[in-house]
Amino acid sequence: MKWICLLALVFAYVASQCNDKGWECPLRANLCNNQLYIPLMNDQCPKTCNRCPAGGASGSGGSGTAGNGSAAGSGAGAGGGACNDGGPDCAKSQYLCTVPAYATFMAKECAQTCGKCG
Repeated sequence: MKWICLLALVFAYVASQCNDKGWECPLRANLCNNQLYIPLMNDQCPKTCNRCPAGGASGSGGSGTAGNGSAAGSGAGAGGGACNDGGPDCAKSQYLCTVPAYATFMAKECAQTCGKCG
């Protein structure tokens, strides 16, 4: 009986280790298999992207934590063109512009909000 309890605790621990780090992961699920974002999505959204080990996802995702460093982003490209936000959630996700794990994504998808225009 003791080994069953121990086994249950081990499985519960493993399951708790695979959660999304940000609340926006379900909104970004379409990026799980996008070649540009696979490393980021695997790190930040393993539960949403089904990257957990067998039996590894449980509960709801936690909130992400801001990194300590400056974000690198791409500037406006050559050739002109409008500089707009690519999605409706840019304004409420503006804080991600300076989170290193999201900086490249945000600079591309939310250029106006992140101040990457011109």
